[in-house]
Amino acid sequence: MATRLDEAIALDLVKGDAEGSTWRGLITDKYNVFIVPNGGLLMALILRAMRNEQKRHGLDKESNLDCLHMQHSFLAATVGNAPCDITVRVIKRGRTLSWVSAELQQAAKVRIMAIAGFGKYDPCPATNYIPVEDVKLINTQSERFKSSSIPKGNGETRELFSRWVWNFPPGDKDVYLRMTSQQEHPDPCPTKFNVYMRHEDRSEPITVESLVAISDAAIPTIKALLPFGDMGWVPTLSFNSYLFAEPRPDLEWVYCEFNLEAASEGRSIQGVSIFDPETGALLCRASQGALNVAEQKDQSSKI
Repeated sequence: MATRLDEAIALDLVKGDAEGSTWRGLITDKYNVFIVPNGGLLMALILRAMRNEQKRHGLDKESNLDCLHMQHSFLAATVGNAPCDITVRVIKRGRTLSWVSAELQQAAKVRIMAIAGFGKYDPCPATNYIPVEDVKLINTQSERFKSSSIPKGNGETRELFSRWVWNFPPGDKDVYLRMTSQQEHPDPCPTKFNVYMRHEDRSEPITVESLVAISDAAIPTIKALLPFGDMGWVPTLSFNSYLFAEPRPDLEWVYCEFNLEAASEGRSIQGVSIFDPETGALLCRASQGALNVAEQKDQSSKI
């Protein structure tokens, strides 16, 4: 049964030969951040194309279809509710690792370039080290907040991340709301928050593609340093994702830590760690490098 995310990243094979393949899909606007397609959804699209190409080459039969690492360079903005083509090529086929490259294009223009390493998740508990302060079981009685809209002060709302349900630990909701506030605060806002996340449809399982999408499904933590109106756009330069395990089939929630790692000279680096909240297993660690751009009245001019 296809899930909502599966439908959003569905692809059709346009052409394929020994050199590579091209896959066509639709960049849905259902995961938009304001008017801009969410980067996490775009990365999930690319991952799906890469996995499709590996299956086309029969690499899934060699048990090295697990994505271990992905690196994306964002060259230009994409357009929501519009088709895209993803050209994929297997650069190297190895016994332990295979390397795959991809280019996402719209209107004959390359928008994103990516490279990924595929292998096999190989549990080795003796080497596990997870520098997490506290990973808790889901508390069904804790405060729940669905970030589907944020007030703008004039009565309007901004539709935001409506495909995810959020469940904040005590205190973290206040931190997140302060990051998105237009009001000045007498004391500095923390640059880190934790949150449990799941799909809008609770029956939809968490997959590897879900982890990639979730890693870019939050307001950038750089917002904590400035009032909301001072920085209207934080375009991604690059995004590195390390994937450590396939989520359990019955996993409904993941526990996420979003943290501002550095900010200087108009650029910032945000980190996110995604855990299985019941086992404490690290599922994904990602790092996003971005520009901190003064507020843009018309973001479509950047396309």
